[in-house]
Amino acid sequence: MGFILICIAIYIKYKPKYQVSINKDIIGYVNSAKDIDEYINNEVKKEEGKNIAFIDLKNIPTLKLELVNRSLENKQEELETELSKQIIIEYTNYAISIDGKNKTYVASKEEAQKIVDEIEKEYDEKYTKNLGITQVYSDNYEQISAVNKKEAKTIISKEIKNIKQSDNKVKTTSIKLASTKKKDSVNGIKFAVKPVTGIITSRYGGRSSPGGFGSTNHKGLDIAASLGTPIYGAASGTVTYSGNKGELGNLVIINHGNGVETYYGHCSKLNVSVGQKVKAGDNIALVGKTGSATGYHLHFEVHLNKVAVNPQNYIY
Repeated sequence: MGFILICIAIYIKYKPKYQVSINKDIIGYVNSAKDIDEYINNEVKKEEGKNIAFIDLKNIPTLKLELVNRSLENKQEELETELSKQIIIEYTNYAISIDGKNKTYVASKEEAQKIVDEIEKEYDEKYTKNLGITQVYSDNYEQISAVNKKEAKTIISKEIKNIKQSDNKVKTTSIKLASTKKKDSVNGIKFAVKPVTGIITSRYGGRSSPGGFGSTNHKGLDIAASLGTPIYGAASGTVTYSGNKGELGNLVIINHGNGVETYYGHCSKLNVSVGQKVKAGDNIALVGKTGSATGYHLHFEVHLNKVAVNPQNYIY
């Protein structure tokens, strides 16, 4: 009888629960791991209607089953507060940019492309050639919140009109046009071949970071093409790198001399090796999405004396 009374006393005072810890700090108690999953799912449901790229946790909670003094159990809201600090929700949308600067955002690449196509039909190429589409990411949805197609098109049309009006006010536009005119060569090196043919989805210069941590400088051009599309060397030279390069994935670097280099990133297959001599138009690799890439495309850079320059000054 005494043993039974002791068991009853323990049951009254203690309760089997899972102790939840983050970095060895106890944040509360739950009945099972499903309680944590349910809370995270409820938080995600609050974001319905937004494009969510991925969900992650800064730190993974650890659970330990033990008898917990009922008087020491954390309140549910305190546990949820601590858990909410660990949840990372990364959002994604598509930016329409002019001269590398994001002007508005829509929910899909198809919608962005339709807007760009319609704008290009309405205005002279002189004012639309620097339109771009970039998939952007952010953990702050307000920074990249999408608008509907009509509103997005109105915003881009207004920007184009402002550029056109400013252009008309300038009596001589030779200086402005000279900045966008392609040069015959880069420090004496002429690009005879376009590496791939496709849609330019992201241009050189400032843009929202795909990592979602503010703006950054895009060092080259992103040219969308299907998986396995041949990539050609833009000019003759020597391969100085052929391998994996982190965010750029499978990468080929060609040294053309006179301080000029070209980079070909995110390749699915590399067809050349270090030290190999190549000619303009040689098939050096195939299009892929290795490294930090959300779709099949070529990331193409031009470097002059180890500094990235705008490829569109010389090609495309």
